[in-house]
Amino acid sequence: MTWVEVFRRYIGSKLELLTIAERCSLKGWPDRREALRNAFRLQQLYCEQELMRAEHIAAAFKTSDDSRSPLTTLKAVDAMVHENWTDAHETALRQTDPRYKGLASAIEQCRAASIPGATEGPLKAAQWDPEYQQARKAAQETVVDCDRLLNSGAESPRG
Repeated sequence: MTWVEVFRRYIGSKLELLTIAERCSLKGWPDRREALRNAFRLQQLYCEQELMRAEHIAAAFKTSDDSRSPLTTLKAVDAMVHENWTDAHETALRQTDPRYKGLASAIEQCRAASIPGATEGPLKAAQWDPEYQQARKAAQETVVDCDRLLNSGAESPRG
């Protein structure tokens, strides 16, 4: 597996957890349905953004002279798609991929529709739901497995 395939697996796990967290958060909170749907949609969009950024970085690695990717942990990949993501990266991806530009717009729309504090109670309640606890444990196991795969030098060094 390449590092980007491992990251894709990690993002898939996050999306599964978000689906279950949304379902558990909605239990007993029908009046917060719209706010919760928006909050979870925003998180799904962030996952899509992370994956698109990772794929953009992987493509850049393929065209570089580097023989090994420095991305040997999820923390390193996360830093690359967040803290180390530059305005130049953002501009390049927006210019080369119209889907990314649309994604950025959808993120801004969800952020604008967010209602501060409306999800706090339902999210706290979901933490106690056995279905959520089981899903969170599975997601944590995926994180450990993905880090192990990355640290062992996921098959392709460059992406």
